Amino acid sequence: MFPVIQLGPLVIQTPGLVLLLGFWAGMEFAERHAVQRDIPEGKAYNLIWVSLIAGLLGARLGYIAQYPAAFVSSPLSILALSPQMLSIPSGLLAAFLTALVIIQRKNLPVWPTLDSLVSLLATMAVALGLAHFASGDAYGLPTALPWGIELWGNHRHPTQLYETILALLVLVVLWPARKNPCSGWIQPEGTRFWAFLALSAVSWIIAETFRAEGALLFGVRQSQIAAWLILGFSLWGWRKRLFSDRTEQKSL
Repeated sequence: MFPVIQLGPLVIQTPGLVLLLGFWAGMEFAERHAVQRDIPEGKAYNLIWVSLIAGLLGARLGYIAQYPAAFVSSPLSILALSPQMLSIPSGLLAAFLTALVIIQRKNLPVWPTLDSLVSLLATMAVALGLAHFASGDAYGLPTALPWGIELWGNHRHPTQLYETILALLVLVVLWPARKNPCSGWIQPEGTRFWAFLALSAVSWIIAETFRAEGALLFGVRQSQIAAWLILGFSLWGWRKRLFSDRTEQKSL
């Protein structure tokens, strides 16, 4: 694990640096792929930045709603720059809803825009896995397998690497290149977005199987239940988008 990078007197938090680099690269990919889909230059950048700000606000408000007692004695701590005081589900929901509103208000093409944002989301998923590996978070169950790693006093599954590899596979499969052999089944506009949700849910289900921590509901990890729901919803959306595209082609 590499939680920090020491450069003389300067100490850099490695997980934060990895996430920043991933976000920067993902934004560049998303902007490039948006322009390829005839979306005006700069529109993707603006959409991402506004959605990011809304997501951070939503994540903080979600955390406050979950733990209001933590702010009673110190209300100013609401403004603290602490990533631990963020509700990820609330932030993602706020960012997604904000993106949809902007797409509608700016009259951007919905499906091409969402397909373009997949480049950012998939890149960030890879960066998140690397950040977990650097910090030691999201660690795995003890194992005797030879590729296990020593972490927190045990020989464990390298779940952070599982997460990174799975996210990288999703990024490669969904990369919008003409020579990509998988590009045939993500050609209709919108199917790339639904495919990303479906493949990410599958990756989540696999990685969570080997993780050491996680709340259980009826003996099943809550995160996996959520992933199964997302998988079902995304497959429904994927199928609907494919059939609607075929219907449009027949009508022409």
